[in-house]
Amino acid sequence: MGSTRLTHLTLLAAAGALLACGPPPDGSRLVLLDEAARVAGALVQLEQWEGSPAFAVRLTPDERPLLISPTDARRLDVPPRSLAMVEGAEAQVRFLDLDREVARDALVLTGSEGAVKKVAKLLDAEVTPLDGDRYRLTAMEVLDRSAFLDAPRGLREVRPIESGPPELQSILGRGPAPAIAWRDPSRAEGVPIALAGVYGNEETTLILDAEGGFTLLKGCGGESRTGTAVLSGDQLTLLEERRQPVFLRLREDRFLDAPNILGAMFLRTTEMEEP
Repeated sequence: MGSTRLTHLTLLAAAGALLACGPPPDGSRLVLLDEAARVAGALVQLEQWEGSPAFAVRLTPDERPLLISPTDARRLDVPPRSLAMVEGAEAQVRFLDLDREVARDALVLTGSEGAVKKVAKLLDAEVTPLDGDRYRLTAMEVLDRSAFLDAPRGLREVRPIESGPPELQSILGRGPAPAIAWRDPSRAEGVPIALAGVYGNEETTLILDAEGGFTLLKGCGGESRTGTAVLSGDQLTLLEERRQPVFLRLREDRFLDAPNILGAMFLRTTEMEEP
C-alpha cells in the first residue's frame, strides 16, 4: 500500500521544529514491534499504510490497526495514552500505560553503533552503551518523537524502558545482560564480519555490510532495496520497513540459498575487510 505519512529520516530532519516540540497531546496511542515479531513477519496495517517498522507506529484517535502475524490477523483496540508492545514470533501483545509503566524520555536500541549514533543525532539524544550491541538513548519525549522514523541500516530493535521490580531491571536497559528468552543463544543477532561481502547470481546481487545492513540489487539498473540483516542460527533474515522479510539459509559460510524467493543460490564474490 502507498503511504501518505512522513516516515523518512530526511523529511523529519527538515522538520526540526516538530522534533523539538513539547509533550504530545493527551490520548497518545502507539504500537511497537520487537525484533522477534518483525523477523517472524508481523505487520501493522492501517487504512493507507502497512509495514513492519523498528520504531513505534503512532495512531490517530480513531484508528484500530490490524496486526497481521504468520498465524492470524486481529484488530488492536489500543487504549488512550498506551503503548501496544508486540513481542515474539507469535506476536503477543501487552498494553503499557505511557504515564506509569514506561519511561518516555528513554529507549533501548539494539544494533550497530553507527546506526544508533545516526538516530541519536537526529533526535538530539544522549547515547549510553549497555551490554553487547545495546544502547540507551535519552532525550525529552524520545519515545513519542521517534514514532514513524525509518530505521537506519544496522538498527535491529527498539524497546521502551519499562518500570518494574529490581529482578527485571536488566531487561529494561538498566542493568547487565538479561538471561531471558529474547537474549538467549537462539535470539537473532547482527551479521558477523566474516559474512560481510557481495553475493550474487545471474539476476540479483546481495551486499551484506559490516554495519549489519544489506543492499539487494535486481538486474542492471533495476530495483534497489535496503534494510537490516539479522542472523538466527543458519537463517539470515532481510528486514525492511514496509515489506515482508526475506528468509535465506546459510550454507558453509559461503552460500545463501534462496529458492523460490530470489531465484537461486548466492555465491560470495567479494569479501569486505574489517575496518
